Amino acid sequence: MNNAKSTNNISIKFPFCIKDDHRQPDKSSCQSPEFKLHQNDMLGPTLALANAGTFTVDNITYSSREIKISDPNDCLPQKLLWLDFGLITPFAPVVKRKDFRVYNCSGVGNNDKLYDEIDCLKGSSYTVISVQHGGINMTDTSCKFLKNISVPTSNNGYYVLSKYSSISLTWDEENHEPFGK
Repeated sequence: MNNAKSTNNISIKFPFCIKDDHRQPDKSSCQSPEFKLHQNDMLGPTLALANAGTFTVDNITYSSREIKISDPNDCLPQKLLWLDFGLITPFAPVVKRKDFRVYNCSGVGNNDKLYDEIDCLKGSSYTVISVQHGGINMTDTSCKFLKNISVPTSNNGYYVLSKYSSISLTWDEENHEPFGK
C-alpha cells in the first residue's frame, strides 16, 4: 500500500509526513516529531532543525535515506553557524565533514585567496569570513573569532563555505540516532 503524498514534485512518504494545521497527520505515516515536514505555500515542504531553524526540502531519496535541504533565504552559511549535528537526531551528514573557522571582521585586507568572504552575512561596517580549518590562522586584530563549524562536503568538492547552497543529510529510522554515534 502506497501512502505517498506529492508536494511540489517531492514525494512525501514514510518515515516523513506533512503536518497539516487543518487536520491531524496520519499517525501511521509519521514515525516521530523529527520527521514532520511543514507545507509552505511558497517554498513547498520545509523541515525544522533544532537551533538552526527552518530549511526548504529540495529532494528526498528514500532508497539511500537522503534528504537534501537548503536555506529559504539563500544564506546557508548563516544556518550552518547554528546547526549542531548532535541536536538534530535522527539526521546526520551523508558524507564526511569539512571544518571551518568563522570570523567577524571590521575590516580585512586584500588577502582574498586566504579566506572566504560570506557576502550574505556582510554588513555595512563588517565582513564575515571563513577559513578552512588547518589553513591560515587569522591574526588580523580587526577580526573576532565567532565559531568553528563542521559542514558536510558536497559531491562537487566545495571547500569554500560561501559556495554551499544545500546540504544532504541521512537518517536512521530504526534507532533515531545519527549514524556513527
